[in-house]
Amino acid sequence: MDYDTFVERVRQKTGLDRDHAEVAIQSVLSALGERLSEKEARDLASELPRELKPTLENVPGHGRPYRAGEFVRLVGDRERVAEPAARLHTRAVLSTMSEAVSRGELADILAETWGDPEFDELWAEPEAASTGPPTTASSEAQVSYEEFLSRVQQRTGLDREATETLTQATLATLADRITRGEADDLAAQLPIELRPWLEHTGAEAERFSAREFIRRVEHRVPRLDRQNAEDAVAAVLVTLREVVSGKELHDLTSQLPADMRALFYRVGVGGTRG
Repeated sequence: MDYDTFVERVRQKTGLDRDHAEVAIQSVLSALGERLSEKEARDLASELPRELKPTLENVPGHGRPYRAGEFVRLVGDRERVAEPAARLHTRAVLSTMSEAVSRGELADILAETWGDPEFDELWAEPEAASTGPPTTASSEAQVSYEEFLSRVQQRTGLDREATETLTQATLATLADRITRGEADDLAAQLPIELRPWLEHTGAEAERFSAREFIRRVEHRVPRLDRQNAEDAVAAVLVTLREVVSGKELHDLTSQLPADMRALFYRVGVGGTRG
């Protein structure tokens, strides 16, 4: 992604003019540069447009343990906007950044901020704010079965039958990777039609990587195009991220390795909105 495209994506998500969008980008990335270790800030800069590299690298210090709330306040102070606008702009910049970098780099960044569950919300597309779930804990489904499948289908372009099979296979494989207690907690926040695919699992979590996760889904969905399997799995996990509470998302992803957590934040999979 080149610089002009990056700025335009942020502008579209925020409604800002170009000059203000550039200020928002600089404010968010400078705070992020301070939050990350020096090595990680340098690695991230290497995958972004050259115009953005100084903003990440030329900061007074790295590895500062900003919590999500403090991070947003810093952005607001630097951009001279109120907290709601700073939060919106932070989400716009971070979600655009996740489009521009590799999955491995995104996983490395998430690994450095995972101690604070409030950072989860800051990676969401701004458009998701009006349709996603509240960030408080909940034990009821926030969307219907049809809405869940519709979101996955929009992102993958699959027909209804294939979408349903993909969703079931992804959830069943996820259940293998997490503890029985966590699978039950997650199932409680999903439509009743999806719960059996999470609840029929062993008490202990199996340990495997994102690559093995995708391989197992492929095995369960013979129709799935191997070349597009990773994006298809990500489409289900991104949708899952949108419809559960922030606390539940954190509890779930804290049991997963970084390469799997990155799949929940994949932007631009298939026909994704935004």
